[in-house]
Amino acid sequence: PSPGFPRAHASTSPKAASVGATHVNNLLKNYSHEQVVLALMSQLREKETELTVLSEQHQVMLRHQQITNESNKQLKSKIDVHNKLAAEKDTRIAVLEKKLAQQEKNRGSEALAEAKMKAITEIAA
Repeated sequence: PSPGFPRAHASTSPKAASVGATHVNNLLKNYSHEQVVLALMSQLREKETELTVLSEQHQVMLRHQQITNESNKQLKSKIDVHNKLAAEKDTRIAVLEKKLAQQEKNRGSEALAEAKMKAITEIAA
């Protein structure tokens, strides 16, 4: 911007707007129409550049967020698969433990039956 030209900004109070308008009127008296237009065009280009940069940053942020969301979905899917496999393994382990306990119980019953048979045969002999 050209020296002496204030940056445009929104005022919140009527008094500030009045002071700003007075300052602008004084500037218009001190500078030619071309100088005012050039200064305003320069400020407009700066704002357009700022807007372009902010827009690009926003697009990058959105792309990053999409990538993050996709990664999270993939990780959740993998976790779900692992949890399902773990549950299936736990079920198989429980079935095998139950079979093993039954086999041990049957062995105990068989050993007891053999001991009784042995005692009976010894008594009979």
